Amino acid sequence: LFGELAFARTLQEKMRPPKLPPLADLELATFIHTAGDICGDLYDYFLQSPRHLCCVMGNVAERGVPAALLMGRIGPLLHELLLSGLRPGKALESVNRILIPTGTDAPFMVSVLASVLDLDTGAFCWACAGQLPPFRIHGNTVRQLAWTGDIPLGIRPNEKYQEKNIQLAPGETLLFAGQRLLSQVGVEGSLYTEWRLRQFLQNRTEPLPELLRMLYGDIRATLGEAPQDDLTFFAIRWKRGTANPAKNEDKEEDGGDALSAASDLGQIQS
Repeated sequence: LFGELAFARTLQEKMRPPKLPPLADLELATFIHTAGDICGDLYDYFLQSPRHLCCVMGNVAERGVPAALLMGRIGPLLHELLLSGLRPGKALESVNRILIPTGTDAPFMVSVLASVLDLDTGAFCWACAGQLPPFRIHGNTVRQLAWTGDIPLGIRPNEKYQEKNIQLAPGETLLFAGQRLLSQVGVEGSLYTEWRLRQFLQNRTEPLPELLRMLYGDIRATLGEAPQDDLTFFAIRWKRGTANPAKNEDKEEDGGDALSAASDLGQIQS
């Protein structure tokens, strides 16, 4: 058993995304809290092209070695499909079709969000497969982006995953979080709610590594203890033309630092 856990931990370490090259118009940071030996969350970010950033967040319903092995299969597959230029919705549909032949007998459900940010224009496209959409932070306004699909991968062979698009304004932040962010239960049944999260995120201008540390501190203070479940989140801030902000477009459409070195804050053990 010890050998299996060590193998799974090594696999997860290798799956962590590498640092991005310096990008003057993008800030990015990540935070991971692992409640057990192996985290059940999957995340990834990488450049699809020199000016297009792919972001992925996912979750396997269970923990342990089988969950790590399943993520070890899905993560690289989705990475390669997006890297090939496939749009988020089509990439999810392709992974879903591949999973179905073996996934029908598997005890795990896999929820995933795939997205692409155009670093030149701020255009952001995403698709959900049962995964929590990111939160959009602009001054005192905090909104969760729309759900585009609530069926996880591996359940329906011909499931279609709709895409949506928004236009970010310079300086806006997107917070990606694992499924368990809003289901954490602490001392005497205390909950970290969406209302609490929105209140915390209003008017936040701190550098993203500091912001994520503070968010974890707020979660821990609300629960009265360290979270008893896995907790993964990362944030991106598009900074292009911040000195001369463009008009903020809030409409969502259906559709087809100063350095961006990803600040991985590390694994925090309870």
